[in-house]
Amino acid sequence: MKKLFLFLTAVIIFVACQTGIDSSKASKGEPIAKIGNSKITVDEFQNRINKQNPFLRARYSDREKLKEYLNNLVRQEVLFMEAQKLGFDKDPDVVDRMKSDSISKMIAKEFDEKKKQELVSEEDIKKHYEQNITDYNKPEAVYVRAFFVKAPEGSKDRAAKKKEAEKYLKDIIAHKDDDTYFFNLVKSKSDDDEIKARGGELAYLSREELANKYGKEFADAAFSLASINDITPQPVETKDGFFIIKLRGKRQAINRTLDEVKETIRMKLYSEKRQKALEEWVDSLKKKYNVSILEENLNKIQIEVPPSGEASKGPIPVQMKPPVKK
Repeated sequence: MKKLFLFLTAVIIFVACQTGIDSSKASKGEPIAKIGNSKITVDEFQNRINKQNPFLRARYSDREKLKEYLNNLVRQEVLFMEAQKLGFDKDPDVVDRMKSDSISKMIAKEFDEKKKQELVSEEDIKKHYEQNITDYNKPEAVYVRAFFVKAPEGSKDRAAKKKEAEKYLKDIIAHKDDDTYFFNLVKSKSDDDEIKARGGELAYLSREELANKYGKEFADAAFSLASINDITPQPVETKDGFFIIKLRGKRQAINRTLDEVKETIRMKLYSEKRQKALEEWVDSLKKKYNVSILEENLNKIQIEVPPSGEASKGPIPVQMKPPVKK
């Protein structure tokens, strides 16, 4: 019996929320199925089909599939009628679910759809866009790994350091597809402390950012690499020394106008303001429906706690502090 109850409950909810067929009223239009005094019309059935995604609609070009779909609707409807007759639609669990679904739909229609425009103005959107312009407009960037041999301009051993860098380059190329090898080599041998600490990882940086930090030669070399895992064929000479650069990723430039991101920003700003506005709306409804909460009666509530260790001694009164008088 319990299984039947759960099954019929599910059917009630599914039919009430999904079929859109009101068996309490005689529908107008040419019928495609009759169930007692109610009917499913051709228009109703066609609308239900056309609301589905194109992939599902395509399968109903097969007459047998269409017939199967209609039979399923009829099956759901008669089960729902029987469930109503037996009173399952009045079951507290079903009523609670109906309330929950009704609330969700009401908030979506009566609050979200109306408040979205009201809470977030065009000026709000424009201001956010201008204050966060770098989130919507980014230059082309590369993600590279680098190995560094220090050799400042004018140093006596610069030529020797270049040969050292060439030796490391040959070794790195021999292990081109082994990222762990590159990582460990940088951690143990690279001369730049910041690069060393990160195992050579420089993440995504623009040409300007690379030039400002490591020099124009570094930036030009990094952006000249075409494919993932490409390595500079020669050590890249800068005023501070020699770099070996390995490409790990490229990011195309991002240029999004205000119009292109307007709705994205609206949703972001709305989500930030929504909860407060929703609570204010609920408070207004409490006043509208003259809500009063008698907190002192919470002391009368008894909660049955499952036994743990010792045998249960029955319901335990909830110990409540008296409400603070304002």
